[in-house]
Amino acid sequence: MAEGERIKPETEEEKLCFNLINDLDHVNGHVPGSITQKKYMRNEIWSLISYFGAPSWFITFSPADNMHPISLYFADTQEKFSPELRPNDECYRLISQNPVAGA
Repeated sequence: MAEGERIKPETEEEKLCFNLINDLDHVNGHVPGSITQKKYMRNEIWSLISYFGAPSWFITFSPADNMHPISLYFADTQEKFSPELRPNDECYRLISQNPVAGA
């Protein structure tokens, strides 16, 4: 099972172990953020895609620009680009003084 192969219980002990795993999955499905609940939600998404079709929208996640070296370069007055790690307060100060660079 650890390698992802399908196993069919054959002995009585294996059947009891699989029943225990099913019971744990049933209980764990009601725990927010658990692996079983994520599995249930993933199955629900695939079912909705099968029934309604694939969605025609997408979501793009982007990190905060106040820590990105290029936006800090544009916000700063230095001519030479040197991607250095700066303290948080300096990053926020640079971006707040030049919001166009953050955009």
